Amino acid sequence: MLAGALACASAPSVPEHGGGRAGVTTGVFHDEKRARTLVTEIWYPAVPDAEEHEETFNIIWNARAARDARMAGGPPRPLVLFSHGSGGTRHDLAWLARALAREGYLVAAVTHPGNTYQDNDPLRRLEIWQRPQDVRAVLDGLLAHPFWGPRVDRRHISAVGHSLGGYTVLAVAGARYDVKRAREHCLGPDADAACRAAAEVDRSRIDYRPSGLSYRDGRVRAVVALAPAVGPGFDERSAAEVTVPVHIISGLQDDITLHRLHAARWANLLHAELTVLDEANHYTFINPCNALGSLGRISACADAPRADRLKLQAHVRRVVLDFLRRRG
Repeated sequence: MLAGALACASAPSVPEHGGGRAGVTTGVFHDEKRARTLVTEIWYPAVPDAEEHEETFNIIWNARAARDARMAGGPPRPLVLFSHGSGGTRHDLAWLARALAREGYLVAAVTHPGNTYQDNDPLRRLEIWQRPQDVRAVLDGLLAHPFWGPRVDRRHISAVGHSLGGYTVLAVAGARYDVKRAREHCLGPDADAACRAAAEVDRSRIDYRPSGLSYRDGRVRAVVALAPAVGPGFDERSAAEVTVPVHIISGLQDDITLHRLHAARWANLLHAELTVLDEANHYTFINPCNALGSLGRISACADAPRADRLKLQAHVRRVVLDFLRRRG
């Protein structure tokens, strides 16, 4: 009896089947110590009569939700923190955020200052250790918030990230960055797109002393990394510090964070669950482009030959939901 009661008590309080309405609103949190303003998109289950409308963001993406609708009642909800990729936006994973909200989850998608589509500073984007601290600051703000705080099930807090956001959530889980290993990788034969993107930056202007510290947040109980970056820069000595369940999803057509260098290394050293998609590339995991975006030569809109982004994302949704229900 006791074992059954414990199992029941530890399960997230979300319905078994989705189909509800997704609400969305924009929140702003502040990390005064680091002087960072963290604009955050918050997705949530809305009341049944809420009307979802299509919104356009950054011109090339659309997403449906009920903007500022009333939140549905019920017990506190499991929370999922989202981290976007380098040069991305808090809207990149709207397709997944909406699905989770319709399933009863709260989702908070943070903006990482200095490393977004509209604000991608050459120096600040290399300070990747700022990112897990952003996630912590948003979590602090949500839990202290008079409206959101009581609505979060604090036993079930997870994080999902794409690309550099994948590194971010793995750092939140306890993984550490090894800048020496990362530099050696970029000087070797396997130097990849991330190395080339930072080739012209004057790194002498960056204070790397905080880079190898632990940014583990024990409140986060599970993480999902989509096409995670920084695999060659992962300090494998910190693997033992990652004690929460990890699921990594990667695409074999990814030519930015190559599977064998990034996702495979993370998964192997962390003994993580791993899903590999034969037809997925790096951008499979961000929001589908609208007609305008698809007409332009925009890398984020391009899929691998024979790949169907909508079908692949439907599969990823199922994998993520299954993992969060089992392990989150």
